[in-house]
Amino acid sequence: MKTENPFPNVGDFVKLTAQIHKAQKTYYATVIEISKDSNNFSVRFLQRSGTKYSFGEIEDVGLIASGPPDFYSWDVLNNSQWSMDHREHYTFFL
Repeated sequence: MKTENPFPNVGDFVKLTAQIHKAQKTYYATVIEISKDSNNFSVRFLQRSGTKYSFGEIEDVGLIASGPPDFYSWDVLNNSQWSMDHREHYTFFL
C-alpha cells in the first residue's frame, strides 16, 4: 500500500482514505495499537459533529490493513494539523 507519510505510532492522529465500492471516503482516527506481526494497526475513529470531530460514547474501532476490501491509505498528522478545544472536540487543518 502506498502512503505519503511514515507508518504511525500509538497515539498518532491519522487521516484515513478508503476506497469503498466506487466512492472514496475520508475518516479521522487515533492509533490505539500496532501489530507486531504484520504491517497493520488498529484505530479509534472520531465521529463528525458539525464542523468538528469527537470520540463517541461507544468506541468505534477498526483494523487498518492493506488490500481488500477497503484499500486504506493514510497520512500521519503532525501537531500543527489538528487542535482540541475545551470540550474535547477536534478540528483538523488540511
